[in-house]
Amino acid sequence: MTVSVLLSYRGSDHYRLANLEKVVRHLLQTFPDWEIVFVEQDEESTLSAYAVVDDVKYVFVSNPGSFNKSWGMNVAYKHSTGEILVIIDGDIIVLKDDLQRAINACEKELDAVRPYGQLIDMTLEETENYLQSGDLPDAPKKAHGYDRAHADESLCMAGGIFVLRRDYFEYVGGMDERFSGWGGEDDAMSIKLQALSSKVAIAKNAVAWHLWHPRQDCYRHDGYQQNLRLLKQYKSIGKDDLLLLCQQDFKSIGNAEKFLDTKTRQKSTEKIND
Repeated sequence: MTVSVLLSYRGSDHYRLANLEKVVRHLLQTFPDWEIVFVEQDEESTLSAYAVVDDVKYVFVSNPGSFNKSWGMNVAYKHSTGEILVIIDGDIIVLKDDLQRAINACEKELDAVRPYGQLIDMTLEETENYLQSGDLPDAPKKAHGYDRAHADESLCMAGGIFVLRRDYFEYVGGMDERFSGWGGEDDAMSIKLQALSSKVAIAKNAVAWHLWHPRQDCYRHDGYQQNLRLLKQYKSIGKDDLLLLCQQDFKSIGNAEKFLDTKTRQKSTEKIND
């Protein structure tokens, strides 16, 4: 089966860009036959001049508001062709064999796989060393780096990176684009993946590495409380209603002009028709 990797990104600092470049290069070198679809969402393109997009299917979409990971991934899906989808953040590294095992499992019998069981949050020093040398740190005996437990974060099925069949992505309606800004979208996707199929697994013995970058105060943005309310609805909805929601969502996912205002959309149409 063919494989497409989906990424969505908005630039914020040189740390995230350096991590992104390393992740993309890692994927290109490790899996040269895979299609990589890279969606940048911002007011204007900041990456079109960077070499990181030369060897991928680069798509820019206008979004002057808050970063919307779900929408970006859905747009990437619309531009992809793979029968297996790898949905990944731009700061996660998984070893070749572990990622390939997840692909193989989806090809044979599973609908979705999280290809890691342990997530190593790398320190700034470990990340800088990896960016220079390509050497990943060993799994620590105890957690270090950014403390997720202290921040009340937990690893969910769709967190960081997950692999799924294209037809299952469509069945669950893609990612919910109502989540805006940080928080909740991965958890909502996890609920859908695990509630609507028994053929979903986590590779408990495999490891993923999260590259260091500055952490913003994710909990104070304007849409965070709305995201929490949406997630609460997901946690209480029945299976039949959840499936109906998925079917409705799929009808409109990945509209590349979603955040264009009417005037901008009209100008774009006039320019095409000239």
